[in-house]
Amino acid sequence: MMAGTPPSTAQTQALTPAGVQTPQFGSKVSKTLRELKFASENLASAQPFQAKTATATPTRTANVYAATASAHKLLARHGLDPTRFTEDVKFTTEGSKNEQVAMNLENIERFHGGEAKDLDAYLMHHHELIVADTIAHTERKVSLDQNMGQLFMDDWEDDKEELYRNVTGFTSCSTLSSTSYSRTTGSAGGYHQYAGGSIAPQIAASAITQQPFSQPIDRSMRGVSGAAAAVTMSNPVRKHAALVARWNDDSSPDVLKNPCVELESVAAGSDCRVKYLDALRLLGSMFGGQPQQSGVSGEKMIAERAKGTLAFLCTQSREHIVRRVRQAASSGGTSAFASGGLAQDIESYVRMENGMMMGTTSFSSGPSLLWHQVYYCLRCGDAIAALETLQSVRMDGQDGTIEPAIVHLLQLLATSQSKTGTVWDATPDQEILIARRDVGEFYHRSKATVSAGSTSSRYKTGALALLSAVEQLTPSSGILPTVDDYLFASIWYAVQSNGKSSSGDSTVALIAKLGKNIKTYGPAHFEKGASTKGWGYAYPLLVSQQWGSALSHLASIGGSKDLLEATHLALVIARYRGFVESKLLEDKVSMDGGACKLLTSLFGNYSKTFQDADPAAAVGYLVQIPDESGVSQLGIVSKQAKNQIKRLLLETRAFDILVGRVSPNGTRKGAGVLNKYFRESELSLLLADASNDALVNRNVTDAAELLSLAEKYSALISLLNRELTSLLAEDPMSETRKFWKSAALQFHATHLTEGRTRVIEVLEQEGNVALGYTFQLVLNLMEFFDKHHAGQLEEAVAMMENLNLFPKTEEEVSWKVNTFHSLDRTVQQVLPQVMLATMECLYGLYNKFKSNRRQTSAIGESVTQRLAEVSIRARLLAMFAGQIPTSNDARVKIVNMEARMV
Repeated sequence: MMAGTPPSTAQTQALTPAGVQTPQFGSKVSKTLRELKFASENLASAQPFQAKTATATPTRTANVYAATASAHKLLARHGLDPTRFTEDVKFTTEGSKNEQVAMNLENIERFHGGEAKDLDAYLMHHHELIVADTIAHTERKVSLDQNMGQLFMDDWEDDKEELYRNVTGFTSCSTLSSTSYSRTTGSAGGYHQYAGGSIAPQIAASAITQQPFSQPIDRSMRGVSGAAAAVTMSNPVRKHAALVARWNDDSSPDVLKNPCVELESVAAGSDCRVKYLDALRLLGSMFGGQPQQSGVSGEKMIAERAKGTLAFLCTQSREHIVRRVRQAASSGGTSAFASGGLAQDIESYVRMENGMMMGTTSFSSGPSLLWHQVYYCLRCGDAIAALETLQSVRMDGQDGTIEPAIVHLLQLLATSQSKTGTVWDATPDQEILIARRDVGEFYHRSKATVSAGSTSSRYKTGALALLSAVEQLTPSSGILPTVDDYLFASIWYAVQSNGKSSSGDSTVALIAKLGKNIKTYGPAHFEKGASTKGWGYAYPLLVSQQWGSALSHLASIGGSKDLLEATHLALVIARYRGFVESKLLEDKVSMDGGACKLLTSLFGNYSKTFQDADPAAAVGYLVQIPDESGVSQLGIVSKQAKNQIKRLLLETRAFDILVGRVSPNGTRKGAGVLNKYFRESELSLLLADASNDALVNRNVTDAAELLSLAEKYSALISLLNRELTSLLAEDPMSETRKFWKSAALQFHATHLTEGRTRVIEVLEQEGNVALGYTFQLVLNLMEFFDKHHAGQLEEAVAMMENLNLFPKTEEEVSWKVNTFHSLDRTVQQVLPQVMLATMECLYGLYNKFKSNRRQTSAIGESVTQRLAEVSIRARLLAMFAGQIPTSNDARVKIVNMEARMV
């Protein structure tokens, strides 16, 4: 089979490439020679094999012959020609120079009495000396390399972990034992094979990661500042996150139906602002504690929320009045105080507000504060208390004109309230509508006579406006004393009129108009100081159901509390599908897909504040992001949420927490947080997409790890092939190259040499088994370039011979050209570099052999033969280079070097 050719189905079990001959002799010269030495010692029971001295004995000569015979046997067992062994040793020994040869001849002459009469004895002795010299030289070189390597490792050990993290992103550089790989004696410099094959890596074991692409990440070393790395979650953030986690846990039996109730409980114990608590109560009253039912019209939902708003404002006003009265009573502000109900509490409150002492006699101050009391009764939503107030004035015989039409309308409203619980719940009947028109005449008269200095006339006009519901009061009318009064009057009017107002506007139109007016006034009108910063404007917007405008303003303030509060209010509104009606209310921030953008920004930015401390909690918020409709579908994670989760994966790199780890057989083990929200197939696609995002940002390490976690092994091996080929010609000592090579070797050893693993199954299922062979080929090319850089020319050339990429005869040229076009694209792109490096090796060998031929004539014939072989290889390589896509620069260099080898 040609290099790079996909295997047949029968071959995929073992994944062992065919068609590549196992080399018989190569870079392991010192090992083979040492075996010769010890074999000689054992067979001949001789002394350690050493170089000849000037004195020889019969015993020593016998030992020499015995050792030589043993060596010949060993050579034959290894498939070597003993007559050529001297030449092979000669040309792989860097120290064999003229001086050494002369010394050897001198020794031979002394041994044979000045004349070599027996040619066999001469060659045998010469053989012996070269073997001994080669062993000694190799031992010296290995010893030197080991000493230098140890010094280097000693100096580097302290900084290795930090350097490894910075370069690779992993937390540690695990040292493997020397038995992690098998080394085949006589292999051509580290030829890598699939299952059943051997691997002989030429890289320090300490630089190999134990489990590449599946290491747990130490987030404190992910490349951010120490302050960011040490981030912790504050108490409010932690409590809110725990609650959201419960909402997301479908199996939790104690998740409350009304999220506002539980959020309020959490906020009350978390040092949150009062206005945030008020806003939660407001939303709880608006939405009623139950999610919106499908099929209900948007107009009806808005009207129901307006009623809920009115109920909340009334309850809030009632609680405020009662609380103030109780506080005054407990501090001695009145004697013998006893509440007679809401009407009595309102009387006491009005007296307090107007600088009077509270007394036990009702309405002792006369009718001057009567309309204050009626107005506050209506502000509390209690027509019964208002009627009681008017009747009490008459019963006390106090002077004051009260029109019968007003009393009649209050009687009708009190009757309606006793049936439904509130003044506005029941649809007004015809009698109430007629009574309102009658009271409306008195309202217009009162409005025309309002005096800027008369609070009594303003409160009377305000009360009549609420009773008659003939028009919506504005702040410019001078009737309403506060913003809260304006909001209440507007919502009251919208609910009470319901399309039967003088303008004919519906409740929805009136609520939308209120929101528009608030935005016209702008934040400056409502923000009155640091105590209301953000909430002064956001609260009126919430009352008018302008969700997007309220949340965006609150979040724009920039404080951590503002972002927390805006985020959780948004969660509640989204949970109740509140953003669906934004277009009806003309909330431009959240209409036409704006809600999705707003919530993506809120949940994304808020989760960033603690994602490093608790990435799992961050996921709980991100999965809440809705689709463009502004609605989160149960059990479905939106596209926008997935994008944010991918960002979270890449920014925190907490793969072990979020996803899990890869087991030795290639499957993902352990359930990460994301398994709770995604099926296995969905999660794999998400991780693959995140890997693509990482590649866009040139974060190749994370991309590879994510592909491994996704079990996208075809994509992972393709990535490894691209990354390795881009580093082929780099300096072997480059940290980046060392990392990728060692990671690739470990991946190969773990997943492609241990039988039928998950990786092999995936490659077969996807029809990409050829990728595995390309991966193996690229690993071998890495080894080839290592030898090229190290000057191991013969080993490098021998390795290329075994890879079978280039023609060995003229007849093979066209075949190899066709084979080139069947190779993976990544290999095709780097093959010109490989050809150039191969030609450089051949050129170096040619010059070396040529130099040796000039230095000695003893083996000139053998050298001439080797020169011819190298020249032929170079000529065939140049022919091949001329027929495949190659840069002009590389082609010129190849041709020039080949031309010099003649």
